[in-house]
Amino acid sequence: MQPGYSAFIIGCPVDQGLREGGEILDIPVTGIFQTVIYTAAMLSNKFAIICQSFRLIEWYS
Repeated sequence: MQPGYSAFIIGCPVDQGLREGGEILDIPVTGIFQTVIYTAAMLSNKFAIICQSFRLIEWYS
């Protein structure tokens, strides 16, 4: 087994740098928010996102 990382997880509410990281690295790159949204979409076609900040509401819309 070679030294290094097998995957990279972004732990930021808006997954900043997700696309860029996926383009630069040869390993899987995912974010916490992306994972939550994909899981919600698999479970139901309707779900809600509750935000504490108006700026995040604009980001997620």
